[in-house]
Amino acid sequence: MYELNPTDVYKARALFEPLMGYQMFCAGVLDGLYQGRVFVDDTANPQSGFVTKDGVWWFLAGSPNNQTFNKALNTA
Repeated sequence: MYELNPTDVYKARALFEPLMGYQMFCAGVLDGLYQGRVFVDDTANPQSGFVTKDGVWWFLAGSPNNQTFNKALNTA
């Protein structure tokens, strides 16, 4: 699991597109309007992702069967 720099958050955007119309905090983090953290399984070609804002809002997207990412997320 890799944390994206704020300038690289766009790489995870496609994973979260289905949520962004309904989840304003998820959209805000990915649009750079809110501070948050974005984690992905692969920085070049993300298939799974996790967005968090303020330690209260959490959003998961992508492949639900990504065992390596799921294990890393569960450990974190």
